[in-house]
Amino acid sequence: MSISAHETSALSKRALLGFVPLFARFPPSVLTVLARRCDRVRAGAGTVILTEGVRADAFYVRRAGRVGLSRRGVPVRMIAERGDTICLGAVLTREPYLVAASAMTDSDLLRFGARQFWQLATDSPDLLRSLTAGIATMLLDAHPDAFTS
Repeated sequence: MSISAHETSALSKRALLGFVPLFARFPPSVLTVLARRCDRVRAGAGTVILTEGVRADAFYVRRAGRVGLSRRGVPVRMIAERGDTICLGAVLTREPYLVAASAMTDSDLLRFGARQFWQLATDSPDLLRSLTAGIATMLLDAHPDAFTS
């Protein structure tokens, strides 16, 4: 099912988070807590959102617009689908950003501060359990035999 840019921008933060593969199976109560802890930000076309090699201090969820990712100045991916994340992996691994991200068009994003995200995970056993289950599910979807010995 296709959804227009207008419809995507009208989604609540909580509803949008349900499109993020890692968060898709989170209980509604956990999505609500996450939605309360993120900020909606707008990036005009050409705005640098994050810089390659810098320690990850946030990740983003695309709401509307297009964001280009590049590595060493070479384009590697376009973020253009609702719920696409930008550098969630860097926050989860606490590593520097492996890519740079720039708004290719006016973009509407949800921003999660890394420190705030990890504090929430520490304070909320439900979030930590959901996060662990989400990662395991994504791993099993990609590699069905991942946990067989």
